[in-house]
Amino acid sequence: MDGLDDMTVFKATVDHGSASAAGRHLGMPKSTVARRILELETRLGTPLFHRGRQHYVLTSFGKGDVPVDVEIGRQALLTL
Repeated sequence: MDGLDDMTVFKATVDHGSASAAGRHLGMPKSTVARRILELETRLGTPLFHRGRQHYVLTSFGKGDVPVDVEIGRQALLTL
């Protein structure tokens, strides 16, 4: 799994507030979005989201360093 793709899934989930909405935006199943977020959290060793029945809310960690890393990755892609 590519880290830049994971950042795209993370960002879409943040922007759209749920795995379902992020999946619609990205053209992938909700289950794929949820699995990729869970795998990212496992690699980081901490949750990025509090999960509600219908939405995802960022944890304090998710609000901190990870969004900065997403923006750095996005800017790096723009230079390619």
